[in-house]
Amino acid sequence: MTLVRPATDLDEVAAVWESLVRHHYEVNPEIGRQAPPVGPEASWAGRRRQYEAWSAELGWIMVVAGNDAAQRFYARLGAVEFTRTSIFPV
Repeated sequence: MTLVRPATDLDEVAAVWESLVRHHYEVNPEIGRQAPPVGPEASWAGRRRQYEAWSAELGWIMVVAGNDAAQRFYARLGAVEFTRTSIFPV
């Protein structure tokens, strides 16, 4: 069974992020030709800084999904205030 819950720490999703980076380099080697390759650990350090900045925002949360063995997915969620006119211009 897959469970979704709030992340307790940003580093909880590091392994998933690093796996995603490795996957992108494997399936699209062009990435490394467009820009100097960045290893998974360095990539996570940059992404973690972004998540730290977002975590200071009101209504921010990160959730993880997986089973007892491992996390498989995560998502960054944030509340956004909309007015009726911002969604449906008159």
